[in-house]
Amino acid sequence: MLDKIAQKIASSTAELINIDIIITNEKGIIIGASDPSRKGSLHKPSLDVIRTGINSIQEENETLLLDGIRPGVTLPIEFAGKRIGTIALAGMPSKVTQFGLLVKKHTELILSEKMFSEAFFLRSRAIQTLMEQIAAFDPEKDDETSLFVSARGLGFELQIPRIAIAAELLYSRATDDEIGVGSTPYTQMDVLMAIRTAFNRPQDISTMIDPDRYEILRAANALLNEKQVVERTRKECETLQNLLNEKGLEIVIGIGTLAHDTSRLPASHRDAWKAVTIGKNIYQKPGIYSINEMMLEDLLTTASRDVAERFRASHLTPLKKASDGEELIHTFRVWCEHRFSPSAAARTLNIHKNTLNYRINKIESICGLDSQNFKEILSLYTAILINELFNRSDHQFFL
Repeated sequence: MLDKIAQKIASSTAELINIDIIITNEKGIIIGASDPSRKGSLHKPSLDVIRTGINSIQEENETLLLDGIRPGVTLPIEFAGKRIGTIALAGMPSKVTQFGLLVKKHTELILSEKMFSEAFFLRSRAIQTLMEQIAAFDPEKDDETSLFVSARGLGFELQIPRIAIAAELLYSRATDDEIGVGSTPYTQMDVLMAIRTAFNRPQDISTMIDPDRYEILRAANALLNEKQVVERTRKECETLQNLLNEKGLEIVIGIGTLAHDTSRLPASHRDAWKAVTIGKNIYQKPGIYSINEMMLEDLLTTASRDVAERFRASHLTPLKKASDGEELIHTFRVWCEHRFSPSAAARTLNIHKNTLNYRINKIESICGLDSQNFKEILSLYTAILINELFNRSDHQFFL
């Protein structure tokens, strides 16, 4: 690893402190130098420093006997408990020794950061691969063993109950390493850190799918039922939402179904992303959506495109022909979703109750609807949901 950064450290540091610097490997061979012509040659004083771990001073009278050696100081570079090379600074020892200690610590710090960064990247990539394997797993055809081995190698047990959470950032401009929202950039690491703050159990698995999409497999308590798990998961999703909102990021989060074992994990994964897609297309705003609360919408997506289109047309065509058709459709949907409460629906729509009643009466007149007939109300509401899915999903849901 030292050979990858030695030349850059030697050049940049020498330019900063105006002192010639060389860096050697564990065999005393120069692998980085402010004077590149010295690379590849042996620096003899480094051999004793590597062997003993003790700083060495080269006085001017001593260097006269050593070909290619200049006065200065040589210090060991230590990493992970081993001496992996040396760093030598040319000049009067009394003046350059203090710089030598700083450069030594600087080099060792860079090595530590690089090692951590590479280890983090490798682990993150391994987790991403594991999540891809889980998503593609077919319990009727595939053997679980390879999944268990991969997961255990990363410290995870897949047999415990889990629930999938899908997260998609909105209104972001992604680059290779940054997500720009407005004029403020955020790295992918910022998003992952927020996710791992909200979902911080040792068995929680999280990864980035791409710069805008992330997924979590949240570990669940085996003693809790699905409703309790979803409620607790929603609270953690709210924490994540708040953390990202503080950074100016908006997010759509989907909660899947509870998987009691590995065979149900792929379904939970699909359900979480389905909740994101349905929620985003129907509600068109950031939010937290549980697939368990969208079963009707999910069911509608299994209908054939032709049947869905005919059902939509038969119920909505009269309303769509009205000059205020879109307003009436939105009013009816809000009224249904507020338990047919005039007060609650009017508040949400920011209109007077009399205006709401006028619109409902107009809908009844245009559609020939009996607002006391639940089946007729459900049919119109279902047609509105199909309409939302058609309008905003490019028909991708329907078979």
